[in-house]
Amino acid sequence: MGNKLCCGGERPETDEFDDVVTSPPSKNTNDPKRKRASITSVPGAQTDASDEQETGHKGSVSSPPGGNNSALNYSYECAVMPGFDPEDEEESKECQDSGLILETLASMENMALAAVFDGHGQNGRKASQWVRTHLPKFVHKQITAGATYEAALAYGCCEAEKGLMKQSFNVKLSGTTATICLLEANKLHCSWVGDSRAVMAQRTSEGKLEVVDLSIDHKPEDPEERKRIERKGGIVKIVPGDDTETYRVFDKIAVEMGQWRPGLAMARSVGDTSATDIGCIPVPTYAVFDLTPKDEFVIIASDGLWEVFTSQQSIEWAEDYMKSHREADDELPGHGKNPKYLTCSEAMAQEAQKRWVVVYNKEIMVDDCTVLFCWLDKNTSAEEGAEGPTTPKKKNVRRATVMIDQSDMDHAARVARVNKKIADEAK
Repeated sequence: MGNKLCCGGERPETDEFDDVVTSPPSKNTNDPKRKRASITSVPGAQTDASDEQETGHKGSVSSPPGGNNSALNYSYECAVMPGFDPEDEEESKECQDSGLILETLASMENMALAAVFDGHGQNGRKASQWVRTHLPKFVHKQITAGATYEAALAYGCCEAEKGLMKQSFNVKLSGTTATICLLEANKLHCSWVGDSRAVMAQRTSEGKLEVVDLSIDHKPEDPEERKRIERKGGIVKIVPGDDTETYRVFDKIAVEMGQWRPGLAMARSVGDTSATDIGCIPVPTYAVFDLTPKDEFVIIASDGLWEVFTSQQSIEWAEDYMKSHREADDELPGHGKNPKYLTCSEAMAQEAQKRWVVVYNKEIMVDDCTVLFCWLDKNTSAEEGAEGPTTPKKKNVRRATVMIDQSDMDHAARVARVNKKIADEAK
C-alpha cells in the first residue's frame, strides 16, 4: 500500500498560516493516565460562557446533506454516544461530538466523505455541529473548481474557522477537531486537525489483521508542532499540580502576567481563535493511501475511544465482534432488514465508555465517544479514469449506512446503560 504524507496541503487562499510542520511521527501512541479536558480551567483562565445562551441545537446526524446515488460498494455506520458522570445520575453533560457520512460528496457518485468532529469548550457542541454542516460544502466547491484534494481539504478547514468567527457564539476558547476521509474506489484521502484519529485494518500475508494509522494525533509536545507554537509566541508545558500530566498550549505573555490561557491540549484546532495566533492553526495534515484488497475497514473516532483503546486494539476488537455477531442473513452486525445485534460502532462506543468507568474507577467524567466505520468491499475492482476520481466497475450494488445518534439521551439512562453492561459481564 503506497501512501503520501504531507502537512498542511497546498496553501489555502490566505497567508495566515505560513509555518507548517514537515515531519510528523509515523505512529500514534497511547498513554491513558487520567483524562484531560481539551481546554483547561486554571486560575487566571478566561471563559467564553457569558457571550450567549445555549440555543438547544439538537445535532442530529440522521439526515446529512449529499446523495445516495453512490457508485462505491462500501457500507458505513456511525454511533455518537454522550459522556456522563458515572457517580451522579443528576449531572448533566452536553455531548459535543458529531459524526458525518456522505455516501456521495454532493453529486460526485465516485467519492464518499466520512468525518468525525469532537467539540470542546463552552460552545464546543455548536462549533462541531456548524463545522460538520458547512465544511463538506467548502471542500466540494474547491474540488469542482479544479483544486487538488489536498488543497480542497485544507481550504475547507481554514474556511470553517473563518465561518465560526462570524457566528453569534464565541469561539475564542471553543472549537473542534476535524478528521475527514474522502473515499474513492481505490484511494483514500485523509486530512485531520486535532486528535480525532483514523485507522485502517489491513490483512497481512500471514492472515493477521494489522493497523495502519491514517492520521497522527496533533499533540503540543510533538517537536515540530512545538517548534511552530513557540515561534508564534506560545509555550507548551504541563500546569503545575496537573496529575494528568497533559501538555497544553499557553500564551507566553499571558502566563508571565499570571494568566494561564488558553490551555489547549492539542496543537491544532478549528476554532479556539485565541490560540490561532500562537500557532494552534486550523490547517490540516494530509495523507493519501492506495486501497488494495488487503484493506478491510476504516475506523474514525473521537478521543473518547482512543483514550482507552490503542489503534491495534480497536481493529482486533472490531474483528472479534464482527465474527461473533453476524446477523442471520450474514449481514454485518446491526445491518440488514431485521438486525438482532448492535452495530460494531455502537458496541465499540459502549465498550469504550465501560472501560472509562472501570479503568478510572468512576473518578472522572466519562467522555463523549463517536465511532465511525467504513467497511471496504475487497471484491470490488476499480480502474483509473483519465481524469478525476477512480471509477468502480460494479455499480448499483446494495450498500448500507446505519447512523446512531444518542447525543440527547437522558443522563440517568447513560449511567444505567454502562452499569448494566458492567454487571452483565461480571456474571
